[in-house]
Amino acid sequence: MRVSCVRGRPKLVGKGIYRQVFKVRNLALKIEKGRGKGIEELQRRAAAMDSHQRKIRRELTFLPAYYGTILAEVRDGSAPSRVIITFHECVGPLPVYSIRTLRAIFSLIGKASEKGYVLDIKPSNFGRKGKRVLYLDEYGIGKGPLPPDVLEDLSKFVRFALRKLTIKRAG
Repeated sequence: MRVSCVRGRPKLVGKGIYRQVFKVRNLALKIEKGRGKGIEELQRRAAAMDSHQRKIRRELTFLPAYYGTILAEVRDGSAPSRVIITFHECVGPLPVYSIRTLRAIFSLIGKASEKGYVLDIKPSNFGRKGKRVLYLDEYGIGKGPLPPDVLEDLSKFVRFALRKLTIKRAG
């Protein structure tokens, strides 16, 4: 993959439903594809993502550093596509789970809860920087009973199911 505004060749280190995570030197690039959205919609989405990143970091201290959000063009084989990229401090995943690590994870869950947040507690969402355990999935942080990325999945499923029902009834 080539990113027009980044020197070096990003290396894929993680893949989720909506984002791919790449590493370039000491940066983590979280890339969300535009999926055919217009530029105005991408600009609104990028602004919302930046606002979310800044807001949660004002309240929660156990996240990797955040450096900003941009709209960019990437080439992955064929035609270029528009993407939203957020730049973060690169933090490796937890290599092992010790009692001390589990205590640190439960402590993060408790700190988030005290501020009214819920975390998506998949093991891959936690990493270590030096002696600190950090939470790596900003979109796995929510104010309700389910994190935003899980709600987004449910919303897409419901829209898909309703569309199928509408097509079936019309046919």
